[in-house]
Amino acid sequence: MNPGDQASLRLYKKNAGPESGQPNMFRESLEKYKEAVHREKPWKIIDSWTRDRNLTGDSAMAKLFNTAVMYETMASLLQNLTLGKERDVVRSGGREYKPDAVSLMTIHAAKGLEFPVVFICGVNDGRIPLRNNSIDIPLDEERRLFYVGITRARDELSLLTSRTPSPFLADIPLRQLLKESVLTRTRFKQAALFD
Repeated sequence: MNPGDQASLRLYKKNAGPESGQPNMFRESLEKYKEAVHREKPWKIIDSWTRDRNLTGDSAMAKLFNTAVMYETMASLLQNLTLGKERDVVRSGGREYKPDAVSLMTIHAAKGLEFPVVFICGVNDGRIPLRNNSIDIPLDEERRLFYVGITRARDELSLLTSRTPSPFLADIPLRQLLKESVLTRTRFKQAALFD
């Protein structure tokens, strides 16, 4: 990512094991990956690196790969690995994510991400903005958080509310809203196990 990073270069050479005595292998790696780190997905680079070095059964490389699949760029992966706390490092747990996967998360967790379609549930007064009698919650901060949520949507945003909609909805111009109501008049009775 940064060819001028001498500290990382020294650390690499110190820990490279058998590669440290093979300067040509190191130069070949630099050439092979210098462009890829800026345009390829991190998991592809990790996968290629693992195969190049015959590390395919290595558990550490598997963990790194399972972390890498959660990031769009190598820069974001490296930043999180370097600066993130353990709870901030996202792992897929070995699952493969496809483009049609659904992610369920809080608005806080969605900061910095973007999705083609976003649903925000519970856009009700008392939840957005959160109201709590025991603590003072700044309204401006709640408005900023709602803004973060609605700006995660690239193509389509659905805001789900009930009888007490959030007052923040009044800030959205009517020409940008399409209102749909869902009325359920039928009452369902839960079936008992031994009826």
